[in-house]
Amino acid sequence: MQRPRPLALAALLVAAGALAGLATSLATSAPAAAALATAAAPLGAATPTPELTLFGEALCPDTASWVTKTLAPLLDAGVVGAAPGALATFRFVGWGNAGAGPTPACQHGAPECALNRRLNCAQAVAPAPGAFAAALVCFFSARPLSDAGLDACLLASPIPAPAVAACAAGADGRALEVAAGAETAALAPAHTFVPWVVLGATPLGARCGAAAAAVCDAAAGRGVAPLPAACAAAAAAPAAACPGAPRVLG
Repeated sequence: MQRPRPLALAALLVAAGALAGLATSLATSAPAAAALATAAAPLGAATPTPELTLFGEALCPDTASWVTKTLAPLLDAGVVGAAPGALATFRFVGWGNAGAGPTPACQHGAPECALNRRLNCAQAVAPAPGAFAAALVCFFSARPLSDAGLDACLLASPIPAPAVAACAAGADGRALEVAAGAETAALAPAHTFVPWVVLGATPLGARCGAAAAAVCDAAAGRGVAPLPAACAAAAAAPAAACPGAPRVLG
């Protein structure tokens, strides 16, 4: 889904200022502190295994399409995620086209803002990264996308639903929300549509449908060998469209 308007420098400064203030006041909060530290660090900084980061929205059909059609197979094959030997880790940033912040104006309304906050909280309190990735695929696989769907996915996962609820209703959820907005605002280049996918420090842009090839190529460049069988399949497959990217008519 295309971004409706560019972020202004002043808006970025507002978001960064709000993030700094919450970082100070919530320094003792574990989930919020972890997310704030991640947002403050450059993407892919000093990590041998790069991170595949999805900047998305809870009620965005294009985000759902990318998660179910591109991310899910990579998780299943162990190419991305927390499995031993994975070529990239995964992280979700729930904000998307919610504006410059620090208060979100979500593209799909207030219900999306609430779900973004719940997803950010679920990731923060998950006992393992793989648990959140599986819950995210579960959520985006259901129709309609809803609170009830997320409830069901949390119940089927090891993520503690009461902890997610407490986070979303309190200061931790707000801190995670502001961190997501500030991290999205700090993207360089700025995102132009959602889903916006970044591998390490490199935005995939309109190539987000080819995330498998990008992850495998990056691993080959680091000297990883042998590569998983899924990489050979990705190299042989035709380039997939990136949902949400502007279409070029010809």
